[in-house]
Amino acid sequence: MLLFVIFASGYFVGQYWRLTPTDSGYKVQYLSGQDTDKPEKVDFSRFWTAWSVADQGFYGRGDKNERVDGAISGLLSSLGDPYTTYLPKEENELFQTDLSGTFSGIGAEISSINGYPTVVAPLPGSPAERAGVKAKDIILKVDDQGTESENFAAVINRIRGATGTTVTLSIARDGQAEPLTVKIVREKIELPNVTVTVEKTGDFQYCLVRISQFIEGTDDKVMEAFDSCAKQGVKRAIIDVRNNPGGLLDVVISLSGRLIDTSTKPELQKVIVWQKDRDDKMDSYPTEQIAKYTDWPLVILVNEGSASASEILAGALKDYGRAAVVGTKTFGKGSVQELRDLADGSSIKMTVAKWLTPAKTEIDHQGVMPDVVVEAATSATEATDTQKDAAITALKSR
Repeated sequence: MLLFVIFASGYFVGQYWRLTPTDSGYKVQYLSGQDTDKPEKVDFSRFWTAWSVADQGFYGRGDKNERVDGAISGLLSSLGDPYTTYLPKEENELFQTDLSGTFSGIGAEISSINGYPTVVAPLPGSPAERAGVKAKDIILKVDDQGTESENFAAVINRIRGATGTTVTLSIARDGQAEPLTVKIVREKIELPNVTVTVEKTGDFQYCLVRISQFIEGTDDKVMEAFDSCAKQGVKRAIIDVRNNPGGLLDVVISLSGRLIDTSTKPELQKVIVWQKDRDDKMDSYPTEQIAKYTDWPLVILVNEGSASASEILAGALKDYGRAAVVGTKTFGKGSVQELRDLADGSSIKMTVAKWLTPAKTEIDHQGVMPDVVVEAATSATEATDTQKDAAITALKSR
């Protein structure tokens, strides 16, 4: 018993007290909880040596908690996935605020990609869209202050601000030799959902349904829009998901199932989307919804700002032959993220799988290729919506 107590006491002390080398010998350092959930067969000695070197040799003092944040960020960054990120407490709170749907700012979905804040899509009708901001624009500066070395939450906070104030962004855009300067007046942003209008070109009438984001109830609202058009005698539609950054998986699966008669292609097994994990295991997400308006000619409008759930919808409509896809290749954000909360209020947003279309075509980094490729108008002042015109032409031929 005495030997056991001595051994256990020694082990306990060894877990919480560590000897670190100094010029004059060794220094005892107390590091609380350092071995919690420590994986087997991983040598952390280099990390703790680096920690001690920084402690004893760095000119400044530094904040130890910020070092831990930096270490976690570096760990996740080493995985090479732009959507797997660490959200410190402040940034996690900001992320949760975004989910509430109301804030003041420029109205753009922005992610941290390769260390830079990058536009996934400007929200339709937002100040960002009106100012000419586009998907995949890289934000280099906010009001003359660089973004590369600043934490993502701080950048987003500087882009946001009081309604009526102006923010100036320096933007790098593919195909542009020099950065662009864009001034945007901030507004109160209430994330839009579904809008519907009955439009007419000559004697040709159609229902235009614009989906800005897939949030709770979007599937019901889209079907209500179709019901409204049917009551007006209009039996054809264009679904516009341009600059739609995505949203809830269950909502887009529900909507797809309500629009697609899956019996037309039994080989696809009623699947709306496949999920592939890191071991290449495939899980299917079939639909049991009863489809309506399956005899309506249908076109879906997409662009490089159509991401995630928008790509799932476009891919399903394309694979089942339910709609013609018109526009430009979509963003290519076909990965699944889960949010894992940590004890201190921070969280890890982590990619856990990839999405594939019903025909098992990968979406991530590939995007959905339209049946009819049409570039958008090159000038922000150009009145003609070339992609919409092409969608009308495609709708007439269906």
